[in-house]
Amino acid sequence: MTSAEIITIGTEILLGEIVDTNTRYIARTLRSLGVDLYRTITIGDNVERIADAIHNSLERADIVITTGGLGPHRGRPHARGGRQSPRRGNRIS
Repeated sequence: MTSAEIITIGTEILLGEIVDTNTRYIARTLRSLGVDLYRTITIGDNVERIADAIHNSLERADIVITTGGLGPHRGRPHARGGRQSPRRGNRIS
């Protein structure tokens, strides 16, 4: 069975300032498609932690979905973290 992990990015979500509704929606959609969801994690706006989370998820799962990273932060750490992690397969931005 195809496996997936969801990485939610955003300090606001991590600290409970914003409710994460994306993970719930994505998880339900993956289930309806027959994809086995292994893990969901929330990472703050830190480039190294984002890169590590993506790297680790790619080791375990066939599909890695990132969501969030849209808050008012400088330097787009979600994009930089994604660029720092190794890629395999297709990428949809």
